[in-house]
Amino acid sequence: MEKEKEKAPAETEDVLIRTPNLLIRRFGQEEWPELLTYLQDDGVADGFPEGIYTEERLRDMTADPYLYALVSLQDDQVIGHVFSRPGVQPMTGLLGFGVRSDYRRCGYGTEAAQALFRHAFEELGLHRVTVSCPPENLALRALLEKCGMRMEAFFRRNLPTIDGEWRDECVYALLRDEWLVNASLLHLRQGGEAIRLEDFIALSLSAESEQSGAGELVEAVPVLDTALAIEAEHRADLEAELEAELEAGYQAELELEAAAGFAPEGVASYEAPAQTSALPEAASDAAFEAAPVPPVQEPAGDAAEESAAEPAAEHPAASEIYGQFAAPGEPDIPQVTLPMSAGDSSGAGPSAPVLPAAVAATVIEPAAVEGTVVGVQRAPAAPDPMYGLIEQRVDGVPIVLRRLHDFNWLAPFGRVFRVWDRQDSGNLSFGLEIEDQRVFIKYAGAETAEYAGHPADAVQRLREAANAYEALDHPALVRMLDHFETPDGYAILFEWAKGQSLHRGDDSGADPHSVRSRFRALPIERRLEAMETILDFHAHVEEKGYVAIDFYDGSMLYDFEAGRMTLCDIDLYRPAPYINEMGRMWGSSRFMSAEEYELGAAIDSRTNVYTMGATAFYMLGGTRDRSPGLWEAGEELYRLALRAVSPERSHRQASVRELLDAWTSLVRG
Repeated sequence: MEKEKEKAPAETEDVLIRTPNLLIRRFGQEEWPELLTYLQDDGVADGFPEGIYTEERLRDMTADPYLYALVSLQDDQVIGHVFSRPGVQPMTGLLGFGVRSDYRRCGYGTEAAQALFRHAFEELGLHRVTVSCPPENLALRALLEKCGMRMEAFFRRNLPTIDGEWRDECVYALLRDEWLVNASLLHLRQGGEAIRLEDFIALSLSAESEQSGAGELVEAVPVLDTALAIEAEHRADLEAELEAELEAGYQAELELEAAAGFAPEGVASYEAPAQTSALPEAASDAAFEAAPVPPVQEPAGDAAEESAAEPAAEHPAASEIYGQFAAPGEPDIPQVTLPMSAGDSSGAGPSAPVLPAAVAATVIEPAAVEGTVVGVQRAPAAPDPMYGLIEQRVDGVPIVLRRLHDFNWLAPFGRVFRVWDRQDSGNLSFGLEIEDQRVFIKYAGAETAEYAGHPADAVQRLREAANAYEALDHPALVRMLDHFETPDGYAILFEWAKGQSLHRGDDSGADPHSVRSRFRALPIERRLEAMETILDFHAHVEEKGYVAIDFYDGSMLYDFEAGRMTLCDIDLYRPAPYINEMGRMWGSSRFMSAEEYELGAAIDSRTNVYTMGATAFYMLGGTRDRSPGLWEAGEELYRLALRAVSPERSHRQASVRELLDAWTSLVRG
């Protein structure tokens, strides 16, 4: 018979806080097994770097007067911990909290944090509290920012972990007057009342008066700043909602005007920066050779006809716990630029960011500050031709973004000569040159023009992508040189790969000069060799315990001079077993199996086999049209590829290795 669980301590002095869904209380002396189970949960132990967890150590921890259990009132389960102790200075406190992985994203963290702050400021009367957390815990950092905290310090390799490593530490802080403004704003919004800035000004003055005993306006400035910032953020949210509602009508109007044979005024000013960040589709091969394709392409949609036939994959929506993520709001961020000379008119030198016309810049005489230009003021103006986007320049190269971003960290890697900024993955890609060497950098953290999600999601995906590149190192894969945190995001540094993306050009072959058409015109032997390279890499992926997600023609770079296939953009490859959590997953439908459209389906080796079969038809047959008349590589290979793309999973080869062995056996006779 299952042993009955001991009851939690009674609600006496052991209870610190009770909320509608949670109880924050001391651990019972016999609850050390529950504490051990909690510490063994994903990522939790990093917050307790004391050492190996023996029973004696765990009993000491349950007796810690500053450590509390976070208990769900719904099922009486210990779902997390709370840490609360006095700070070094008078009237300050150190707080901490964590939630078990299976109870995350349910609002418990926010409820616990707000309860802790309320207890600290209203019951204990503290002036200031701080929270420490690992910088990679983006969800916790976003939650803290949502609660009004600000990051005040970043310490490198400051805290030891239980496995002997050292980890970085972020320190967030919140003041009592800031909490009062935030709490009042939350109360008004939850009550459905109209929010007036006058209410916050009065609140700010009264809060400062109560704290200092003098109601001088000058002492209330920090609180007034907070109130103004909160109100501005609220108004920005409302404006964003209105902008989203108007965008559909705006685009429809542009289409009607285009159909009528004329362009609306002001649109040309938007098209110009867009063209500078990507080569025109009709560019010649000579132009392609002059500006090589990036070694890693982002997940992108298919050709226009495919986009019309089916909905694009939706990006994961930003969690409600995310607040603002490293989004500077002023146009005075130093840019990575070349030193500015007085007579330089080449356009390659530094310049101030170009703001949208809705907040067009009234430029006063700018002040030069070592490689940048400042002195831009915002003023009302005409309707916005860029529709809420801005242009920012790095080394004279324009980047279209939603908000200004600090790219100074790029400077040590050389001069930026090209930027790919119109990707829907949330990433930016940079081509940089120093002396005669080129490198490629993929970066997440900025608010890009065509990404619908939150930058924190893009950062997390790129961090996971770095793990994939590290684990799947292979001669056919573009070489990753480094990956690292930046002040506001994450970056991966790649060796510059020579080759051209096979995603350039459609399947029709209408343009004989397109990269796609040139590849299909190669002798069958060279295309078979390229296909074998792709199969060999994915057999390696399978043997490393990974599954291929979002592999498509944009992941293939072909060097026509050397006859070499290089693979890139494996950002979404993940360890197996993997379950479809999206429904329609990332990728091109030309390469996707049925299970990649089915929520909850297993993505495994047989899925990889389908992708490889579809790739064979792309390189040697009719891509979507898999009839034998379009196949160019013989009947036996045709049957092998056709089996690989069977809608019935059980009919496919069991692994890519099995497919590769059969393929090479037939090719080499």
